[in-house]
Amino acid sequence: MRRRQLLLLVLLVALLYCGLLSGSKSFILVTALLFCVWFFILPEKNEPAAGRLGLLLVLLCLVAVALSSRAFGELLEIVYSRFSSVTNLSDLTTGRTELWQRYFEAFAQSPRLFLLGEGYTDVTVGGGASHNTILQGVYQFGFPGFLLLLLWQGLHVKALLPEAVLCSRSLMPMLLMGIGVFLPWMALDILFFDEFFLFPVFFAVGVQACGENAVQAPAARHNGLLQTP
Repeated sequence: MRRRQLLLLVLLVALLYCGLLSGSKSFILVTALLFCVWFFILPEKNEPAAGRLGLLLVLLCLVAVALSSRAFGELLEIVYSRFSSVTNLSDLTTGRTELWQRYFEAFAQSPRLFLLGEGYTDVTVGGGASHNTILQGVYQFGFPGFLLLLLWQGLHVKALLPEAVLCSRSLMPMLLMGIGVFLPWMALDILFFDEFFLFPVFFAVGVQACGENAVQAPAARHNGLLQTP
């Protein structure tokens, strides 16, 4: 078990490096939010407190060593330069707020567009993509049509999950996976890509893995208590 955890930690550092290569502010923000949620999930795991603390210390040590290396140092300088130039919300979103405003104005000026959409075409407002999957979906299919698409996606994901996983213990894993899978959609147009259908499947697989552990942990602890003389 410990070997697997150490391997996952090493993979985590490697993935952090690959993510920092993009210099994406969205990646930094999503990763920070994921870590915060994971930090609150960690105490719920069926592990001794010392084991959880040790795992967290190993993680912090690995991250500290990686960030102090020259390879990570160069990437952090790029990230720092991108965040240090932020003076307003538009700078933080790399001009996306102006694009979103154009789409909101288009919906306000044309109720037909809001209700029926433009159709599944590559037509955009003012020649600029929305950089937001929600806005893109409403623009293409209309608000009712996009709701139906989301409903179909939700039913598809639910069908992939066993009933045992759909319990209160899966709420935090679902939140964790939802942040990693769907939050980047708020800054990306993904409707025309295969990932729009693949990512919900990845979400279901991740929730199932985390949820089964959450369901099995109390049963294992209960069986251990029953077997204790």
